[in-house]
Amino acid sequence: MLSRQNDTRQRAEAQIRRLFADDTTVDNAAAWAHAELADAGISASRSPLRAAKRLRRNRSGLTRLGARYLVDRVADRRWRDPRDETWRDRILM
Repeated sequence: MLSRQNDTRQRAEAQIRRLFADDTTVDNAAAWAHAELADAGISASRSPLRAAKRLRRNRSGLTRLGARYLVDRVADRRWRDPRDETWRDRILM
């Protein structure tokens, strides 16, 4: 399970590196996302779907996976593989 989560994170980071091409790509992308959401008055932690849609609308080529990764970074949440269903089991316990 952990390797699949790392694989998904690596895919998201690779997509972001292609869009924001420089040495500190992921950090710069997160800074851009934070500024973009702050300008729009959208909270990444309270409205993650709305935040992801806003980022994708303003950066062509940003995938859903990349947008979700950036929203999680801005919201300062631990990255979770979107295909991982086990977190629901932990909540229900």
